[in-house]
Formats: sequence, C-alpha cells, structure tokens
Amino acid sequence: MLRCCFGITVRTPSQTNDDTLEHLIKQKGIVVDLWLSQKTLRLRRGSSIFICRRTSTAEREKTVLRKLVSNHVPWVVNALEDVPSTVCCSYTPGLDMTQCALTMEKPVLRRTLLRVVEALLFCHERRIVHLDIKPENIVVTSTGTVKLIDFEYAREIPAGERELHLSYRCGTMGYVAPEVLMEGMACFSSDVWSFGCLILACCGHMNHTGYPERIALHEPMPIHKAYTQYQYILKSMLIYDPTKRMNMTNIAAALK
Repeated sequence: MLRCCFGITVRTPSQTNDDTLEHLIKQKGIVVDLWLSQKTLRLRRGSSIFICRRTSTAEREKTVLRKLVSNHVPWVVNALEDVPSTVCCSYTPGLDMTQCALTMEKPVLRRTLLRVVEALLFCHERRIVHLDIKPENIVVTSTGTVKLIDFEYAREIPAGERELHLSYRCGTMGYVAPEVLMEGMACFSSDVWSFGCLILACCGHMNHTGYPERIALHEPMPIHKAYTQYQYILKSMLIYDPTKRMNMTNIAAALK
C-alpha cells in the first residue's frame, strides 16, 4: 500500500483520542498550541515554539535530521525524547508554497525554486533523499529563506550505492516518482522528478487526477502547462528513466 499524505487539515485537541500524548506533554510543562493535522502538533515551552509529530519512523527521521544540521532544514528539539514514536523539530514561521507560489512574481518564484534546489543539493551531498517533495513541505519565511520540512519518508542511500529498495512505497500522489510508485525503488533522481512536479504546481497545474494510471502507462507529463521559462528544464527532469534525468547540480545552474 502506498503511504501518502494529501495535505494539512486543522484539528483541535477535542477531535483526537490521543489523550495520552497530551497528558505526557502537559506533564513536561509544554503547552499544545495547535493541532496542525492528525499526527502533528505545534507546541510551546516558554518562548520556544516547536513542532511535534507522532510517527512510527521517528527514530529514523531524527537520525536523518541530525545529519542535515543547517539552515535548509529544521533541527531536532530534545523535548519529548522519552515519548515513543515522537519527533520534535524547530518551528519555521512562514507560508508553504501552496499558500504563496501562485502570488509570487516570476523572478521571485525562480529565486525561491533555486533555493529549494540548493536545499536538496545539501541533502543529496549527504546521501539523503527526501522522497516527499511537494509545495506543502517547503516553507518560505518573510525574508525569503526556504526550508524543507517533513522528513518522515527520507532515507539515507549507502555510500557506493545508487538506489535503495523501500520496505513500503511512499510519497504523495501527483509528485511521487514513477520508480517509487511502481517499483518501490528510490534514488536521488526520485527527488528530481518530484521537484519537476512541484514546478508544475507552482505554475498552476495540479497533477493529481488519474496520476497512478498515467504513470503506469508512461504517459508524458503536461510540461506545456508550465511557464515557458521552465519547459526546457522540465523536459530533462520529468523522464521516466531515472538514470536519464538531469541532476540537481545542473538544475541549479539552469535556474541561475
């Protein structure tokens, strides 16, 4: 079964049965500020605000984030270390790209996309593949800083290896790479495909309807619906064979 995340829905504490988590949080003097989704909370402790998520992959996610200490990604907050299946990260105030991309002037959008590529390059250089690149997982601050968030599906590809076989298929419909969706195989180029789909979304084209069926048939992606300035680069990104896709280094050069 493909494990997917289809967006954020706001919940209140009264809408969840996870009373145990809330009790543990309150015992530590931490305040539940807001339920962002079924498994994600925004918490406050004094003047500090951070994000907490319940996930079976918490330990792996924390390991990944600790290898990516930088301004490109959130950092791990040691607030609920004794609570199983919980990961806490720094909170990044700002808008995700579903909220701001379509209102950005085109030069600003191009600079923002370049910063996303730089963040992904940083991850790839440390052999981390994100595997859930989509507008909701990219936060843009008021100063234009870009951060990748939600590393639940992220993996480390071992040194000397080019790909990684997944124990389950993951990602988000409309963005997940064909090799992840159809074969349960991930590589650095998997993020390239997802980033290409993200560019389409930032140009106003939502790619979700019939996505698995179109991928299974190897139908061409609707590159013509992107802004003209991105069409030439998308032709080298949205290729079904991952070994033939443009790499992030060349994408960065093309966007500069």
